[in-house]
Amino acid sequence: MKSEDYPALFSAADAAAEKARWKYFVVLRVQLGIFLTVSALGLSINVVSPQTGKVLWGITTGLLAIGVSLMWWSRSARLEKVWFNCRAVAESVKTATWRYMMQVPPFGPDDNAVTANTKLVEALGAIRAERPGVDRHLAGLAATENEITEFMRNARMLGLHGRKNLYISDRLRDQKRWYEDKAAENSSAAGWWVGSVIIIQLLALLVAITRTLYGGIPGALVSLLMTVATSSLAWTQARRHDDVADPYSLAASELRQLGTLAADVHDAATFEKLVTDAENAISREHTMWRARRGA
Repeated sequence: MKSEDYPALFSAADAAAEKARWKYFVVLRVQLGIFLTVSALGLSINVVSPQTGKVLWGITTGLLAIGVSLMWWSRSARLEKVWFNCRAVAESVKTATWRYMMQVPPFGPDDNAVTANTKLVEALGAIRAERPGVDRHLAGLAATENEITEFMRNARMLGLHGRKNLYISDRLRDQKRWYEDKAAENSSAAGWWVGSVIIIQLLALLVAITRTLYGGIPGALVSLLMTVATSSLAWTQARRHDDVADPYSLAASELRQLGTLAADVHDAATFEKLVTDAENAISREHTMWRARRGA
């Protein structure tokens, strides 16, 4: 399914979450870049003329002022919370949409079109009401004007076989592939960053030992290397590569198992259980993601 095939609330919340996430990490990159630059300038000040040193101190002061301002702006904008809340809305809407299309409670097969549509609109309203602070971040971001798109209506009217094929291809396999890719990506990134931090720390230790034994190396170089290591650790902690790799792998495994069982689904009751189990697995992983983020 494309973004415009989902309710307008989903596409708006999804876009708002990505926008807040992008801003959050841009601000973090700038802050860490400022800290690294200030540390490098501190090393340079010791080897330049007094006049040049005065200029570098002015630049350092300006950069520190920018860094502090960014920190306070980031805290007041609460970009991380906006990201989490918008993502929570988007994922909740996505789950409700698939339950609606697959005729799974609370949008069961006994509901006529009007009843099912009414229930879905009410469910979307409840999802939005749970996080009232996100409303101002959603304006103008929806990919469609409809909360119930033509794709959704047509999908709900499909027979059991059609709904089963759609769910397996566009939900089960799509989500499994997403979790697998993200698990591999985060596992690789975690290993790379941890390795880099260890190398930088060992290099700082080597520089410190060399300076102690032979001298001739500015002590500020050790501080610069440790600042690089600390900044790298701060970045990895913000990205949470280690924290998400294993849960993503677990979610992919659960969905893979459910996909295997899908071949044996031939009646409405078994299909309803399949969809319920899959949506619960996806919702559980997202709830754990938010808990790990402290949201």
